[in-house]
Amino acid sequence: MSSSNHEAKIRRMVEADLEAVKEIDRLLVGEERAVSWPSSVEAELELYRPALGFIAEVGGRIIGFLLGDIRRERFGIGMAGWIDMIGVAPEYRRKGIGCRLILGFWAECQRKYVRANVIVREDDEQLKRFLTSMGFCRGKLINFEM
Repeated sequence: MSSSNHEAKIRRMVEADLEAVKEIDRLLVGEERAVSWPSSVEAELELYRPALGFIAEVGGRIIGFLLGDIRRERFGIGMAGWIDMIGVAPEYRRKGIGCRLILGFWAECQRKYVRANVIVREDDEQLKRFLTSMGFCRGKLINFEM
């Protein structure tokens, strides 16, 4: 295993990557999974089939993923990029892989002239810190429930 994120290749996700993505997700279930994403990747893929997924791989091994897409209208914001899930294999965390996945997604959003968005639970402090470090800031949306 290499600890250098420079050796990780970031590319668009293809159908053949799904099993490896599901395996990483299984490794992250529990304390390793962001509180904001309690459902499994499998459920996310089955329901939404994200059109804008990215993969991080080292030496041909998939070590991370980002699932997202660009949607025309959501919550009155207009066309925007939405990150639905992100995951990095535990042994590759804190090596810049997640940052590189988000930058790949953001570059695609820039090509489409849209902002990148992600919905995060209020109590997901770790994910909020990570996203803030990447340049995300709190948007206009708040959630009401009954």
